[in-house]
Amino acid sequence: YIDMRSCPLSCGCQNSELQNWTISSKRLQFPYLFNITCQDHPGSFFHNFDTNVCYLDIALYLFSSTFTFTILLSLIPLLYVKLYWKFKYGYYVFRSWFGEQWRRLRDQEENYKYDAFVSYNSADEDWVMEQLLPNLEGSSFRLCLH
Repeated sequence: YIDMRSCPLSCGCQNSELQNWTISSKRLQFPYLFNITCQDHPGSFFHNFDTNVCYLDIALYLFSSTFTFTILLSLIPLLYVKLYWKFKYGYYVFRSWFGEQWRRLRDQEENYKYDAFVSYNSADEDWVMEQLLPNLEGSSFRLCLH
């Protein structure tokens, strides 16, 4: 049995373990625990002040982000100096291959008389002639019907 009613308690990180202990202790009783107010935050109660900020290690986050940023800023110029010609060569190889593929596709398109080949059953002939043909050939497509 511990009576802490007259103790001025601060609701800060230095008392976060005390708060956890008073709430989770099974062997001890703390009378009026839920009525104890914080000395530094009038109107807030000791049993429910937020302790999540106490476990947030800002220094670790700052160090990690600064370290990562510094390593990246150091590696980018190093990679640029060491691999500049490989990147440039790869760029021109890719560009020549892609340009050749693009030219080949464009040349092949010009050699075709039709854009699509449509094979249909005689039962579907009305639909092909009334729906498919006007809608597609009206959009500058040329169809080969069979």
